[in-house]
Amino acid sequence: MDPTGDAESRKNADRSGKVDGPTSSTSRTTHEVEYETVTKRARRGLGGWWWLALLAVPLILAALASFIQRGGIQDDLKADSLKALNGQGITGADVDFDGRDGTITLPAGADAAKAKNIVENVDGVRVADVKGGAAAAAPSATDTAPATPSETSSAPATSAPAPAAGAGTFALTNQGDSVVVEGVVPDEAAKKTVVDAATKAAGDTKVIDKVTVKAGAPAPDAAQLAKGFSSLPAGEGVKLDFDGQKVTLTGEVADDAAKKAAGDKATGDFPGVTVDNQLTVKGGAAAADCGKVDQTVTALVKGNNPTFADNSTRLVSASKPTLNKVAAAIKACPDAKVTIAGHTDNTGTPARNKTLSQGRANAVKTYLSGQGVKAANITATGFGQDKPIAPNTTAAGRDANRRVDITVQGG
Repeated sequence: MDPTGDAESRKNADRSGKVDGPTSSTSRTTHEVEYETVTKRARRGLGGWWWLALLAVPLILAALASFIQRGGIQDDLKADSLKALNGQGITGADVDFDGRDGTITLPAGADAAKAKNIVENVDGVRVADVKGGAAAAAPSATDTAPATPSETSSAPATSAPAPAAGAGTFALTNQGDSVVVEGVVPDEAAKKTVVDAATKAAGDTKVIDKVTVKAGAPAPDAAQLAKGFSSLPAGEGVKLDFDGQKVTLTGEVADDAAKKAAGDKATGDFPGVTVDNQLTVKGGAAAADCGKVDQTVTALVKGNNPTFADNSTRLVSASKPTLNKVAAAIKACPDAKVTIAGHTDNTGTPARNKTLSQGRANAVKTYLSGQGVKAANITATGFGQDKPIAPNTTAAGRDANRRVDITVQGG
């Protein structure tokens, strides 16, 4: 038996899956399996951090907008507060805001209580604290003790303390559309302070500086100077002198009513100070003249209507001398009713011009009432561009149309 042949036979049998002969009773089967690869795509949900980001972005933007707006409001409140302080004669102050709560820093000697009251009355301010300045004097034991019958009968009450002796003197005089400021100060720095305070108090009115320097002289108080401008009566050549203890009014006014109003105004502005009213009446306005007050006012404003800068409600300085005369004539007739009509040119939209004209009418009303005309007797109305008195096709015509008309009834 050939071993080699048997081996070869088995080998061939293995290849064919069969085994010949008795050597094997088992068959071997080969299976081939094919695999198919399947790729599936699934959408995955947003993770939690995406939702946090989507929620956080609007909150961050809102906080940023609030911060920017807060800063703008604080800047506006600061500007308005400083303007109010300067207008009341408190200069050299600073105001900082945290939201709507203010902190006022005052120079030495400034009236702390007055400054606090001024700032807290600014629209939008909630509360104001004060640093520096002059605090109100604490009451003494004598002030707080109950008065005895003899004290009550013999000691007259005073409404306010008089200024300290040695306060700086000054004088204010109406001259055309300007105010002449006179006074004596110790040095150039004090002179600049006085002139700056006078300029602020005068507003649009031109200030003529006649302040002189003399070493050792006490400088005028800025707050008293501002009160002087407030109390100065209308009228060419009318003068107010303040010597630290007394206010003296001199010059010529239209009538007795104007003289009395000027004295009352000075007494109110300078509490505790003697007011010497030496004003004289210009010929004495007869009561019968009130029947012609409308003609008087018409003659005064003819060709001299109050005018304004383009797109502004601020009176030009050249209009004030005429308004001073109008106020003097109206004050002589306390029952007179005043109508003020504001007008614009046709530049801009009708709606904007209507608002602008109302602002101009209000500006004249405010000026006249500041000169002593009863505000309750004044009606101010804006007509916008609807009633021109000249063509709007020329610059001169537009200037003429930016005006305010004043009419008076009764008296």
